[in-house]
Amino acid sequence: MERTQNKGIDILLVNVHRDGWSFLNGGLAIGLNLLAVFLKERGYNAAVHMGAACGADELMRISPGGGRPGSVGLYCDYENMTLVRGLAARIKEKYAVPVFIGGPQAPGLGAKFIEDSRCDAVVRGEGEYSLLELLDSIFRGGKKFSEIEGISYIDPEKGFVETPDRQPIEELDSLPHPDFRLEKGHEKWNSFPVMTGRGCPYRCAFCHEGAGAKKVRLRSVESVLAEIKTQFARHPQCKYLFFIDDTFTLNPKRVESFCDGLAELRRDIDFVWFCEGHVQTLARNPEMLYRMSAAGLAKLFIGVESGSDRVLSLYRKQTGREMIIKVVSEAEKAGIAHIAGNIILGGPVESPETIEESLTLVKALLKTAPGRFDTAGFFFIPYPVTAITRDPGKFGMKTLCRRENHSLEDIPLSETAAMKWEELLAARLEFNRAVQKEMKKIYSEGGVPHETILQSYKLLINYGVYSRWIAQTYPENAFKNNYYTLLAGGGVKRSEEIIAQEFHSWRPQRTFEIWNGVSFDDGYPAVGRDVLSPLQYELLLLCSGKIKLGEVMEKAFLKFGGLFSGRAEFEAEAGAVLNEFEQKGWMAYSRF
Repeated sequence: MERTQNKGIDILLVNVHRDGWSFLNGGLAIGLNLLAVFLKERGYNAAVHMGAACGADELMRISPGGGRPGSVGLYCDYENMTLVRGLAARIKEKYAVPVFIGGPQAPGLGAKFIEDSRCDAVVRGEGEYSLLELLDSIFRGGKKFSEIEGISYIDPEKGFVETPDRQPIEELDSLPHPDFRLEKGHEKWNSFPVMTGRGCPYRCAFCHEGAGAKKVRLRSVESVLAEIKTQFARHPQCKYLFFIDDTFTLNPKRVESFCDGLAELRRDIDFVWFCEGHVQTLARNPEMLYRMSAAGLAKLFIGVESGSDRVLSLYRKQTGREMIIKVVSEAEKAGIAHIAGNIILGGPVESPETIEESLTLVKALLKTAPGRFDTAGFFFIPYPVTAITRDPGKFGMKTLCRRENHSLEDIPLSETAAMKWEELLAARLEFNRAVQKEMKKIYSEGGVPHETILQSYKLLINYGVYSRWIAQTYPENAFKNNYYTLLAGGGVKRSEEIIAQEFHSWRPQRTFEIWNGVSFDDGYPAVGRDVLSPLQYELLLLCSGKIKLGEVMEKAFLKFGGLFSGRAEFEAEAGAVLNEFEQKGWMAYSRF
């Protein structure tokens, strides 16, 4: 095939989904960016496009340098498989350029998919050298397809061909650092991803990581820290970095080195970070949690997956309920603000009993780390070449792939002997409602410490770090939501934080406007269900942030002092009212 006459982009690397939720913040995928930089270093002009499928029609627009992209590489996971299949076919039909497909779904893409998508080749496993050799084959007269390791394609004479697997890249430090300036809208990102290693030593029955490149290869700590420093220099608006690989917590000594390096960087750069951790490793080495917290870890993700020890055993997680509780408890003691862990519903031998076990575990974890731990129930995803996908019956389940076209994305529904897909679908909805209800109950009953709540608001305001508590639970109380937003922003303080001698010179400030918070529907002032006495209402009116506490007391005393035996009794009552306002989140104190 002759190279397309193109003065601009040689290959456009594309990651699109139907819902586009992953890309609302610029996205945190790193693979395509690494591929682009790798190819650029070898003479190809590579570009990256990430976003929602509704923008896919613009992919082949004329490039700034003139001409259309000379080839296209499409990222395929289970969630966008049918989308990628159709998009590849349309690109081939309309533009007749080479199309390649890779990603975690690639090992499971067979002859029919390649025929339907009309793609030139599927790249299995790590894509750097396989994709380079494909481009060289087409554009530079390089190797024949049959000589390129790690690809699948249709040969006109031999039919479907799978070349031998390519050996994983051993020296990860030899790879270039990603360049997020290639990404559209990178100027508005508040975070960026970092990869510290590849491969996974675990053999979880459902996970594509353990089913792929099994040999763990780790980048040097020095290389990773140098990359982080470079990315912050390029993107000074970012204050949150994501370690996206499963390998971060594998080696306690390596974690210690990372923490030392990150702590050093944080002396000059204001940022916090996220990582994933394996429950078993953290349970054996709980000191890592304290080191990571001290070095700025704001959010930790652990694989919970199920509350049933039997299901966890079938998943080959090498963990259990008590081990999970131990790790969450230690993470809470270490002061890690957010601890997340998903629950998979619809996996091996799922039943009402196993789902109840998952719910009871989640409730225990919510009480172990109130305001810190959060979770949600997700569907089982049958990634290719995993143990469950190869033989779901062995795990007491089956997947209904015929229903793929009826979902927002391509995740098929599953069934077990105990539960049909309709029951599992309803159970997931009910599970998530029950989790949210429990979180709301804990918060409304005062079960979340003030320091934990304030820490969450500070992380959100200063670093853009979210959790389900601050996204779904805390905002339900509008007054306290305003209260903690003001506290976290540093504009106001609690009374207990103010020196007693200065207290009367501070200004009490409502956290809401009177017209927006007080109603007279029943003929008297009320805030929600709290009916206000004349003194309470007067104090609320005066707490506008415009006058000092001493002046508030003086004005209120002039109006209501005659109802008390003296100034001391009045100030005691008025002080109690103001304290109650504070506890309800109606008021805080401003210095100016």
